[in-house]
Amino acid sequence: MDPEHLLERARREAGADLSLPAPLREGLEVLCASLRDEARLHPYAERGLAELVISGLVARHRLDAAALPERPPGPPPVIVCGLPRTGTTLLQHLLAHACGLHSPSLAELYDPVPDPRRPGEAAGRALGWLRRARLPLSGLHAVSAEAPAECSLLLRLDLRSQLAWACAPVPAYLDWLEGQDLSATYRVYARALAAVVAHQPRARAGLVLKHPGHAAALPALRAALPEARVVVCHRDPDEAVPSSHALVEAVHAAVSPGRDAARSRGANLQRLRRQAEATAAHADLAQVHVAHARLVTDPAGVLARISSVLGLPAPDPARIAAWTLAHPRPPRTAPTAPMSGFEAYRSRFAPLLRPQALHNDHSA
Repeated sequence: MDPEHLLERARREAGADLSLPAPLREGLEVLCASLRDEARLHPYAERGLAELVISGLVARHRLDAAALPERPPGPPPVIVCGLPRTGTTLLQHLLAHACGLHSPSLAELYDPVPDPRRPGEAAGRALGWLRRARLPLSGLHAVSAEAPAECSLLLRLDLRSQLAWACAPVPAYLDWLEGQDLSATYRVYARALAAVVAHQPRARAGLVLKHPGHAAALPALRAALPEARVVVCHRDPDEAVPSSHALVEAVHAAVSPGRDAARSRGANLQRLRRQAEATAAHADLAQVHVAHARLVTDPAGVLARISSVLGLPAPDPARIAAWTLAHPRPPRTAPTAPMSGFEAYRSRFAPLLRPQALHNDHSA
């Protein structure tokens, strides 16, 4: 995980001299140091994560070289966020399936400006790094090349993304990331969305995107995409946080047998506390707030309300019913446990955290 080695491999892959600006180089150096010194990766995981970093550098080079607008044309994108394990993935899939929106696939987000030398290879390349890293996501978080994917892949183009934490125990990188001004990162993200729309005709009808971490950076997101329609999902931290711990631990254990598990768990808890505080502080930057309890019990009602508030096409109840029948909720990944440090979040969103939160989902 040497920055110069990865950069040289990226140059060969791009067929060009990649000259990194100082902020991008800093991100590469911090991430490589954390992966090398803390993650203690298994060799197969190291190969897969090296490929993820290299592909991001190459994708950034192609994005910078492309003539693209600063923001995606067409209808304003719908962006779903919130603490992890609060129903963001479920809501993304339902909005795409029932409201006629396009949720970019893993392949589209992995290579937002497709390599002209490799037409038709994006899907294979997108899944290739996952297979080589052997991330144990099956049964925890469904992944395929063509299914809707998390747009944290686009944030990796600026090397400032929680995706690295989702793949490996890198607490030093996570600490560094928490102190970053992400304004420039979200401008890159907006241009990458413009690339997705330019290369995918289905996206021109409207995008729906999802990444829990957007909730920690709503001011930067809104500055880059002021027209975006933001939906935040909410769930009691006593349920969401242990579930997040279970998912992170499963992945970290697979890629890093020598990790410091206690430190990783503490870093994950601190990450979630910071995000909860930011979500509470900037609640007014979202147009819709959704209770997890209502989403899982009344998805049709939630989608109808979201569509009404955001001016989306009316959802098709039959399509909602068919999708939920074909995709039953997975079993719980962790028991509930009392979680401290979320007082501001609980206070701000109390009505949406109760199990019976079946009322106004458009306002916290």
